Amino acid sequence: MRRVLPSPFSWGVEVNSSTAARQSSLGGSLGRLALFVLIASYLAMILIGPIVALLIESAELGPNELVRALSQPGALEALKMSSLLVGIAAVVNA
Repeated sequence: MRRVLPSPFSWGVEVNSSTAARQSSLGGSLGRLALFVLIASYLAMILIGPIVALLIESAELGPNELVRALSQPGALEALKMSSLLVGIAAVVNA
């Protein structure tokens, strides 16, 4: 019996039931694992990496230098702009 699988991995290819069971048990789990590892690596690089770098740099400066750097006019403007953009994103996504 031939049928079209509703899976996004089949792309409308007609296969019989026994072939579908073999492919979904081996290829599906391996593909999902690879996709999960790819997404987790991307998130770690894009989200966690800059936060870790910021924490390391601020720890190297020390508390006095950090307060002095954050109180400069350019840093204050950047913080205001970031806060404004976060507020706009929160309202748009709500």
